[in-house]
Amino acid sequence: MSIDKSRLIIHKKTKFKPFEVSSFVTAKQLIGDGILSGQEGVLVFEHHNTFYGLMTKQMTYHHVANGKLDNESFMISF
Repeated sequence: MSIDKSRLIIHKKTKFKPFEVSSFVTAKQLIGDGILSGQEGVLVFEHHNTFYGLMTKQMTYHHVANGKLDNESFMISF
């Protein structure tokens, strides 16, 4: 199967601002700070036996999160 390049729509700028993740905090801290209600959706992923989460309401807008964990680049998509 080949791609019909005439049907592609290519934008020079992205429509969504990249979601650069530079740090993580505990869910307990987010709930205590009133940022996370405890009833909201969270996208969870595992890296080297540690679980991390990204709030669904953030990922719904950005669709892609980029960052580094243990000096390794990651990309999570939604």
